[in-house]
Amino acid sequence: MLRRTALLKAALVACCITPHLNLWDDAGVSGLLNTASAQSQPPPAVDWISTETHDEYRSNSGTYYHLYYDPCAVLDLNGNCEGRYRNDPLPLSEQHYGEPQTREESGEDWWYGHNNIITNNSTVGYIAAGYTSAPNCWWAGSSYCRKPIRRSAQHSAPPDDWIPALGELETIAKRKGHTRGMVGRFDLDGHAIWCRKLFPGQIWNVIQDSEGNFVVAGVSYTPMWPEDLQPAPDPAFDDDLLIRLNGLPGLDMNDVDCAVWSPNYFPNMGYLCKLSPDGDILWTSFFVRGEDIASSLPRFSELHDVVERAGPNGPEYWVVGNANITPVPMLPKPYMARVDHNGVKLEDFHYEGPNVNGLPGDWPIAPKGLYTSIAVDPATKQLLLAGWYDLPGTKLRALVVKVDPDTDPFLPDWFLDAGATGGVLDVSGGYDPELVSVATGGGFIPDADGTRIILPITANFSQGNGYSGPKVANLYVHGLNMNGDLLWTNDLGIVQAYDLQSDMTYLSDGNVAVVCAKWVDMDVNHDDVVNLLDLPGQATNCLADNFTSAPGVTMDWNSPFGYTFWNTDAYVAKLNPANGNLIWETSWDADPTSTFECTPNDLRNQECVYKITEAPDGGLVISGNTSHNFDDLYLVKLKGNCQGLVEYDFVVTEAVSGSADHSFTLGFDETWYADKNIVGTIIIPDGLTLTISNCTIRFADSQQIAWPTRIIVEGGGSLILEEAILTSLDQCPNSMWDGIQLHGQELASQQSYPGIGLLQGYLGAKGSTISNARTGVAVTDGDFLAPLPPKPGSGGILEATDCTFLNNKYDVAFSPYENHTVANPETVLPNFSLFTRCDFVTDGGLPANGEYPNTHVVMTSVRGISFKGCTWRNTLFGQEPLELPSQQGTGISSTNSSFIVSDDCGVLVQGVPCPSQYLTTSAFTNLHRGILATTFDPSRTFSVDKATFTGTNYGIRMEGIQDASITRCTFDVPEPFTTGIVGSTYGVYSDECTGYRIQENAFLTQQPDGDVKKVGLIIKDSGKQYNTFYNNSFENLYTGSIIEGVNADGDDAIGLEVKCNDYGLTDANTFDVALYWRGCARAEDAR
Repeated sequence: MLRRTALLKAALVACCITPHLNLWDDAGVSGLLNTASAQSQPPPAVDWISTETHDEYRSNSGTYYHLYYDPCAVLDLNGNCEGRYRNDPLPLSEQHYGEPQTREESGEDWWYGHNNIITNNSTVGYIAAGYTSAPNCWWAGSSYCRKPIRRSAQHSAPPDDWIPALGELETIAKRKGHTRGMVGRFDLDGHAIWCRKLFPGQIWNVIQDSEGNFVVAGVSYTPMWPEDLQPAPDPAFDDDLLIRLNGLPGLDMNDVDCAVWSPNYFPNMGYLCKLSPDGDILWTSFFVRGEDIASSLPRFSELHDVVERAGPNGPEYWVVGNANITPVPMLPKPYMARVDHNGVKLEDFHYEGPNVNGLPGDWPIAPKGLYTSIAVDPATKQLLLAGWYDLPGTKLRALVVKVDPDTDPFLPDWFLDAGATGGVLDVSGGYDPELVSVATGGGFIPDADGTRIILPITANFSQGNGYSGPKVANLYVHGLNMNGDLLWTNDLGIVQAYDLQSDMTYLSDGNVAVVCAKWVDMDVNHDDVVNLLDLPGQATNCLADNFTSAPGVTMDWNSPFGYTFWNTDAYVAKLNPANGNLIWETSWDADPTSTFECTPNDLRNQECVYKITEAPDGGLVISGNTSHNFDDLYLVKLKGNCQGLVEYDFVVTEAVSGSADHSFTLGFDETWYADKNIVGTIIIPDGLTLTISNCTIRFADSQQIAWPTRIIVEGGGSLILEEAILTSLDQCPNSMWDGIQLHGQELASQQSYPGIGLLQGYLGAKGSTISNARTGVAVTDGDFLAPLPPKPGSGGILEATDCTFLNNKYDVAFSPYENHTVANPETVLPNFSLFTRCDFVTDGGLPANGEYPNTHVVMTSVRGISFKGCTWRNTLFGQEPLELPSQQGTGISSTNSSFIVSDDCGVLVQGVPCPSQYLTTSAFTNLHRGILATTFDPSRTFSVDKATFTGTNYGIRMEGIQDASITRCTFDVPEPFTTGIVGSTYGVYSDECTGYRIQENAFLTQQPDGDVKKVGLIIKDSGKQYNTFYNNSFENLYTGSIIEGVNADGDDAIGLEVKCNDYGLTDANTFDVALYWRGCARAEDAR
């Protein structure tokens, strides 16, 4: 059974977790602290996931086989057919070495580890190491000193029919093939610069040394380079392909006769390989026990991690893993070696057992063991080794050792046995000695109230161990001093993954981070073994349809194997190293759009993660694999944590941190008068009002943290803004927020209901500013880009006076809704939303890098929105270069909607024209499009009166509108200030519209020269009905008006009439009227 404990505040750890219970109640006792409080900071969001997901090319070496089932491979004594699996090597012409392959054609691809690349004290990229596999390809047989491919467990076959047994998610025709170590260099955005494949085998980690070169630690399945590296090196690289053994002179492993290992085969050997910054192989050396060739060759080893440390004669590499003491039996012991910068072994040590070679008498008695990680303390140069030893009965126990090489190069200063009852790490009683525990990471940190070592351990495995297969364990994080005394422990709960490992890193802000994997609940008890029936239908169908058809093979997908590693996600926690307190934790899915999609897609929805480092912006980089195809490479970065370091409103943050949806819900009417920073979602429920008056409210960025940041006004709730500013954080670069969601009841009226009140959410704003939002106000419940009405959650009311909408991607968005009277839903009313003297403005690019505002006002299937004396403008002209005209933005985009744009009179006296000092006209300035209106409902129209269009490439474009009115407007058609305009700029373009009223407008240009022709009015396909544009002026244009398409009946008797328009009275046009095809019925009184 798994032990569960409370979440405590501690370092960053990545692992798989589930809910936590308390193990220890006395916070004053060293051990599992009981500080089960909410997160004190919001966690960061995902910044990028590397697009390098798989090996894009077939292997350049090895042998590809054609695998199939032969139903009559042999005849029995009676002459009857017997089936056999067969593997026929493909002829050379069909090997297709090095040719491109799709993701589906690729094999397993894993990053086991990575590190930052430092140049001139700055991080410039990342170096990653792991392996790839070549499906149906093996480096086997006598030419590689390897045993042949093993026979199928389902059908024995003659000796010449060696084939691999079917494994998980393999078919008769496609097996994963041998793995091959791989190392890749990436830039800061996760783009591959180069990638190299080394030996058949695996690489577990890679570092950058003080010379700027890279050193990988791994294991090789063969004693020589594959054919693609030897004898002919890759011409793209300057490689030294000599392979030494322990750095011994006079020996090249490429030349060793395979008979040396007879009657056995090459036993696998751990190696270090040093590469230049450009990926050139500088040297390679295998390391095993032995001081000469005769004693070294027959032995087995693996190397898992390496660090650089100052030595008496210069920098040295210290490498850990395991190695055999004798050629047989295969019982490798924990192993560490010192290696100089040229790959020569200086000395090594096997951690064999109690009282052997100076080890203490209480050293664990175990037949096998492994060090998986090594860390060096920058201050003291001491070493921390982490791994496990193997008790009889395959029970693994975490083993942690501190070594001070200045005192003794290998013997422990102290060691911790994580599973020993009553041991240092068992002071809390959290470890079960009958269950497995492993350590795969850990390291030193600068002093934090005595804490100098952070040690994550996956403990109490109820299934599996650290590698391969289903795993369920607890993730403990320990804080230790340099004497090995336990200062605190944080139980981060249950963790799960296929490869269940954890790692930590020290952060520049003085905290620590830990990485592992978390199981996404599939509605089953976490203590139960998940079986086939717990999976969704598409997953079980995929297994049944694709992986159970091999003749003679029974795949029991509902066996005790379990599915507890399916649906696991990367998990990271940030901890305070002084006391272990949790600062934040987060988990995310590498492919959130995938839902157990059949192979080669992400059938298992599974991620495994191994290593974590800090990016230069304070973000975190994690390496591992996803379960796409067989498995795919995974390199992911979380955003920097600037947003997490901001001081937020305490009351709101406490509620947000403690709620499942990270929200704060008003419990009574509130008024905010003071500036504050907000993280999470503010919810204003039915019947309550939040007033924000004369202050600035700054919101965290949901794309930099993992929580949404917004205000939701629920139906019946009210938000009042009085001289308020709602914006993003200014402390952190590239910050935006999610804006206001104004919810309603889509079938209810915007009138007040007797005895009930208003059912719609209400926003009343005066003299206020909403800026840096992705959508300033979305009048809907969720996404505003909606289908036909009604849109669920629409119907909210927005009244804004003297307000500014500044540098939002979308300022305001209305979703489908039809207002009506309370008494009769069939009696349609215009929408009550109203904008008076509001300014929709862009004066810079969006805070998010590389983005610009899209559309100021979006309307979809609404009726009667009114804009009085409003301006839509872009002030970037001449200040900031724009690459595309669309970056200038659009004023109004209307789909199947009606609206009114007019002027506003601040002091209106009945029967008297508005005094000019109180008159505010509407204006569209320096936009790409002023108004874009389309409809398929003849009752949805618009009117624009007394508006000016200046510097706007396309003033008004209307499509399919009936009875539109454009009157008393001025269209100053510009020469675009960005490139990319195809065709002419224009004032008005009418396409398939009828019944329009285009009167008393002035069309002109003040920029007649330039690369783009300026046109006043374009009428296209207005049909056979009577239409006219009347009493307009056209001055200084290339073409005053263009009439094209069908604009009259067949006899040209009824249709478009051009009446009483002035052409070039002040400044002549190049062409007054251009008529294409059947243009109009009559043109008269053109002056």
